[in-house]
Amino acid sequence: MLKSSKFKKIFLYALTTLSLPALSSGWVDQVANDQENKRTYIAGWACDPLNPGVSGWIHIYAGNKFMGALPAYNQRADLTHVCNGSIAHGFSGVINHPEALSEIPEKKYAIYIGLVLDENKGVIDNIGNLPTIIIGKRPRTQPPPPPPPPEWSLKKITIPGCSYDDPPYGWTLLEYGKKQICHDGALGPSYYHNDRTYADLNDPSIPSGTFLEICSTWSLPYSWEITGSKTGFKCSFDTRLSTVYFVRKK
Repeated sequence: MLKSSKFKKIFLYALTTLSLPALSSGWVDQVANDQENKRTYIAGWACDPLNPGVSGWIHIYAGNKFMGALPAYNQRADLTHVCNGSIAHGFSGVINHPEALSEIPEKKYAIYIGLVLDENKGVIDNIGNLPTIIIGKRPRTQPPPPPPPPEWSLKKITIPGCSYDDPPYGWTLLEYGKKQICHDGALGPSYYHNDRTYADLNDPSIPSGTFLEICSTWSLPYSWEITGSKTGFKCSFDTRLSTVYFVRKK
């Protein structure tokens, strides 16, 4: 029940036509608030012990906003001793939330219920066990943060300059390293060759959009594309300029 006497006076003045408010009785038994679908189920009873043979309608307010009305005509055997032997005073039903409240940010509202008797017998305005419900739009939650990028490190192997081994397909030449003195057989002529570092570009953990600089496009996997090139010493095994390729994973 609202504590504001001013609101009660306005309510009583608007609804009472022939008599002053009578001694009241009533109770709210059940409340099921459906904020998402903008409605509330409510059930209980309300009667005027001074007019036990007269039923009526309950008028439901949230704050000072009219929610709707339900007939309080249902017969309930448990009301025999609370309304001077009369039992036709139960109510139950669904009340839709008014647009003026359901389209604004959510808020708790104290429910006020008044009983308007048939035959202009007056108004009862202190139904017991009045609920508080939440009406309005739920606050929009922030979207979850994007997942962190997958952890990965470029898998590399370095083949010594004097080795004739070749890397597996998909391992692409990244750069030349230290120059080694090699011999063609135990007593054969000597020559120089550089260490070679390769990377596994077939690794599925490499994120899309990764850019690399490589020294050869031979065996470049189909999941990569060449985006440009330049000349420089990074990919040279002597003092001459060489081509450096820019590639990106699709």
